[in-house]
Amino acid sequence: MIEIIEQAGRIFTKTHELMRNPQISGPVLGFLAWINSTVFKGRKTAQEKLKRLEQPEADARTVADLQANLELLLEGNEPLLKELAARLKALELMMEQAGVQTTKTNTVHVVGDSNKVYQDVSHSTITDNSVQ
Repeated sequence: MIEIIEQAGRIFTKTHELMRNPQISGPVLGFLAWINSTVFKGRKTAQEKLKRLEQPEADARTVADLQANLELLLEGNEPLLKELAARLKALELMMEQAGVQTTKTNTVHVVGDSNKVYQDVSHSTITDNSVQ
């Protein structure tokens, strides 16, 4: 279940950017509308946060709150979890066909002692506290 919620979180994080792509803006809107009307049905706060994703000011806290809501609502609801997984898979396939990537893979191989390794992580700040 965590994997599915993380996958939804990646979509939530990039919603504003995805909406600017005419090839996938329709499927993204459809996905969000389904979550709004099915998963978050009757949950006004979650629905408002979901709507906020379409605006440029959506932040990591909003995405985290939505993921927490998803986890709470999907726990013990296997049919809804399976439907969400299927919809995410279909959306990811459409995005892949449109050339849009929501994941990033970094590979690092380190040999030796006292090495410093940094990787690019979206929306993060890397601080090297060893530099005096």
